[in-house]
Amino acid sequence: MGVAAPAFGGDDQTPPDVDPAEGLVAAAGEQPDERIVCRIERPIGSKLSRRVCRTAASIEEVREITVSGLRNTQTNAFKEP
Repeated sequence: MGVAAPAFGGDDQTPPDVDPAEGLVAAAGEQPDERIVCRIERPIGSKLSRRVCRTAASIEEVREITVSGLRNTQTNAFKEP
């Protein structure tokens, strides 16, 4: 029976072009929003952490949506339905 190899060839699932010390892809001429940022995240309700890699633009988009939603919730918290 064969065992499937990890996606990136290592046990830590680090993409081959990511510098673990910086967590960024080191690609020449790459746009700032296209750089890959990797960090360790622990999902809510879990004790297991995992490495998650996303583009800087994707991280900023999620941040803006979250802030907007929180601001909307706080603004409408005391309004009558």
